[in-house]
Amino acid sequence: MPSPAQAPDFSDAAVQQLSEVLQLYVSSWDETRRTTLRVALERLCAEAHAAKLGPERLLVVVKAAWARVPGIERVDRERSHVALERAVGHCIALYYGES
Repeated sequence: MPSPAQAPDFSDAAVQQLSEVLQLYVSSWDETRRTTLRVALERLCAEAHAAKLGPERLLVVVKAAWARVPGIERVDRERSHVALERAVGHCIALYYGES
């Protein structure tokens, strides 16, 4: 049975898009990065709603993708924590249609 981190409920393309965006997002929080993150999260949310998945599945995918960002362990711990909190916050808001 696949582990939750493998995200079998989401398309490979959506998970790949999220992974690529998170790599950029951690390096810069400018408006372009926020927009690309929102687009990737909107795609995951659409897939979650279509498959009737709860928000916890989204959070598993986001956190798993975050943990795989190359060099994340070398990013300032506080900056990394804030960036992940923002990504999770965006994810929850988008899932519930709050943004």
